[in-house]
Amino acid sequence: MAEPGVEAGELSLMDRGIKSLAEIPLNSELHTLNLHCNQISKIERLDRMLNLQHLDLSSNCIRQIEGLSSLANLQTLNLSCNLITKIEGLEKLFSLTRLNLSYNRIHDLTGLLCLRGTNYKISHLELHSNCINNVNHLLQCLTGLQYLTHLTLEKNGKSNPLCARTDYRDILLQALPQLTTLDGRNIFGEPVNIVEANPSDLMCFEGLLDCLASSHSPTDEEEVLWLFIKVCLKQKCRMYTSLYC
Repeated sequence: MAEPGVEAGELSLMDRGIKSLAEIPLNSELHTLNLHCNQISKIERLDRMLNLQHLDLSSNCIRQIEGLSSLANLQTLNLSCNLITKIEGLEKLFSLTRLNLSYNRIHDLTGLLCLRGTNYKISHLELHSNCINNVNHLLQCLTGLQYLTHLTLEKNGKSNPLCARTDYRDILLQALPQLTTLDGRNIFGEPVNIVEANPSDLMCFEGLLDCLASSHSPTDEEEVLWLFIKVCLKQKCRMYTSLYC
């Protein structure tokens, strides 16, 4: 039986009071690592995590984006709710599509300049609840992110100083024609539901339902129901993190 918080290729240790990544026996075969709501202050010891695709270090005490250069297969990175002031250290993340840096103290976006061109695939960028106050600096750093379609600078009343400009939305949509969604609204200003179910979880739901339908003994049914509840809780957690942190 797997240890609590451990599934095949996944490790989830949320709210465990972890202060350093050195405390965790990291397996190089992991594709998902969730360390939400701990006390980690530095991104380190990820050199051998070559298969890692999803990394969640939200709600920690991280001040600098570093230690990610070996994660060439990383697709989603959540560093929301930390103490970061500057975007940096992303230049080796060629597979990154989703980046959540909301609820930090970011004012310097120059680290996004290295993500320009067709070698980078970032499409979703969350920056609400930061300290971005210069629209020209923002545009300079976002221009050239060819695959960027979803940008969030304001969400649930949490924004950036530049959002006080009444014309900031018009300026961004005109300067960044690749955007389809800005602050949860499409180019026509209509609300868009950007909370998306994880495809792997949906497949797991279907598999568990099929298994439940074909089970013949109470023991089998109880085990499958327990697995189904675990998947539901994991999906709920992902939706909460996407919405609030």
